[in-house]
Amino acid sequence: MSNTLGVSKTIELLDSLKRTVHEFAVREERINGDFRTKGVAERRRCEQAIAALTSQLETVTAEAEAAFQSAKQSTDVRYEQRKARIPYAHRASQEQARKNIESETGRLKYEVQRDMMQTKRRHETDLATTETVFAQFKDGLAEAHGVLASLEQTAQNAFNGYRKFRRLLARAQAAAEPEFVADHNQLFAEFRELLDTSRAELERFQGFLLPRFFKYLPIWLTLVLCQVPVVFLLQHLGFNRFTHRDAFLSVAAFLVGGFVLHLVGRRQGEATATAIAGALGKARRLHDTCLAKSAVWHQEELARIEHEFESRTNDLNQQWDLALEYALTSRHITNILKTVSPPAMEVK
Repeated sequence: MSNTLGVSKTIELLDSLKRTVHEFAVREERINGDFRTKGVAERRRCEQAIAALTSQLETVTAEAEAAFQSAKQSTDVRYEQRKARIPYAHRASQEQARKNIESETGRLKYEVQRDMMQTKRRHETDLATTETVFAQFKDGLAEAHGVLASLEQTAQNAFNGYRKFRRLLARAQAAAEPEFVADHNQLFAEFRELLDTSRAELERFQGFLLPRFFKYLPIWLTLVLCQVPVVFLLQHLGFNRFTHRDAFLSVAAFLVGGFVLHLVGRRQGEATATAIAGALGKARRLHDTCLAKSAVWHQEELARIEHEFESRTNDLNQQWDLALEYALTSRHITNILKTVSPPAMEVK
């Protein structure tokens, strides 16, 4: 009984296993069929995608090739055009270089010629100005010298009654200290101031009464001494009240009084006379110094003008030589460039 159950159970189990295997086989077959179907579909889609990409690649490649050929053709055209323009540009640049050289050479020559003319005009103007200034200075000095001579003569006349004052006037020029100021114009200005000072002091001296009176001392002495011969004339005319004794006493009184007044007048005008003599003596010394220094200045100024003119002329001559050398060198370089062919162009 138990064996029968075991066989039945085994058969059932085998049937169950057989059904299970069959089900697995059916399922496997179905899965394999689905896989084959899907594989065929995927292969077909892949082939279609590859065909589409191949077509697109061919299109893009064709467009790129067409663009490349178009760009290459355009580049070749530009290359040929540029290659054709190079000789013209080469000749044009040579011509422009020649024109620039000619223009620069002309400019340099013009500047040198202009500066040369200006230098000559400045030289002539400076010479004329120097001569004019020197002539004006001499004229002014001559005019001032006339004033000085007039003041000296006036002082001589004013000092007629006092020999000491006249000696002061004679020694004043030698006693005047020399001037070491280099500028003759400063000396001339001081000279004019001394003339004004001398004129003012002379007017002050001429205002003194006693010096003015004794300026005519010979006349007054003559009149005083004439009393003695007048006595003889009066006696001859019958007028005997004025005797020789009276005449001698009158002459003595006048001489003593005149001597005293003369001393008073000398003391009154001595300081002013000394100032006048010193101013006139220094003015005379300044006049001579002005004349000498102005002549030295004139010669030095002419020498300076000539030296500057020669120096400037030499500089301009050197500039002219440099301009000519530049022109010759530039023309030589231009001629060499004319023989040089323009560089060839290569497309890489």
